[in-house]
Amino acid sequence: MLVIRRKSRSGEYVQIGPDVRVYVVDVRGDMVGVGIDAPQHIKVGKGDNRITGEAQDTDKVEERHD
Repeated sequence: MLVIRRKSRSGEYVQIGPDVRVYVVDVRGDMVGVGIDAPQHIKVGKGDNRITGEAQDTDKVEERHD
């Protein structure tokens, strides 16, 4: 597991392979918003709801295609 600690800088990301980028898009208290940019053929999901595909009540899942 790779753990990275950095001060927040706009536009920074972690590159995974040639096609996947992971961004921290928002930090508010103990909540962190993560953006994942990947090709459509790569399935991206949360580990705690991967089987059901449904968000928990406390989670907000948003899909954007920018």
